[in-house]
Amino acid sequence: MKGGKEIYFSLFVFLLALTFAIFREPFTAGIVRITGLTQWSSVAEATVTVLEYISATLFNVPIQFGDLNPGTSGQLAINNPMQIQIGGETNVPYNITLEGTSNFVSGSYTFSISNLEFNTTTTQWTQYELNVEKDAYTNLPPPGGTPVNQSVWHRISVPAGQVAGTYVGNLMVRVKKA
Repeated sequence: MKGGKEIYFSLFVFLLALTFAIFREPFTAGIVRITGLTQWSSVAEATVTVLEYISATLFNVPIQFGDLNPGTSGQLAINNPMQIQIGGETNVPYNITLEGTSNFVSGSYTFSISNLEFNTTTTQWTQYELNVEKDAYTNLPPPGGTPVNQSVWHRISVPAGQVAGTYVGNLMVRVKKA
C-alpha cells in the first residue's frame, strides 16, 4: 500500500507545518503572553486619581503664656491666636478639632489640661479635656486655591498652690473631612 503511506506522510508533514505555523509566533492567552522558548518583557503602566486632599500648617506654636503665679485665672496666651492654615489645594469641606493629649507636667508635678481653654470667636470658651476631641470649626468649605487661616485663641488658669516650674501640656489639632 504505497498510496496509504504517502497519505499518512503527507498528513504528518501538514500537521508538522501547522504546528510550526501556530507556535512560530508568540500568542496571547488571557493576560499571559506565551513566547515558547524565547524571553519576553514589557512595561506596564499604572494610574491612580487622588480625589480628596487636605493640607494644613500650624503657626504661632507653641502656645505660650509666659511667667504666671499660682491662682492666676483666664490668662490669655501671649502669642494668640494659634493659626491653622488650610492649604489652597484642600478640595473637600473640613472640620477642625482640638484635643488635650496630656496634662501639664513639670517633673513630678502636674495640673489638669482642663485648666486650658480655647475659642474661635473670643466670646465662648471651651475647656480642653484629656483625650476628648472638641470641635473648633465644623463644615468649612474648601479654600478654592488660596490658603485660608483659621484662628484659635487660648487662655489658661493656674491652680492656687501650684508648685513652681515650667509646665508643658500637649494638644492634638486635627483637620479632617467634614
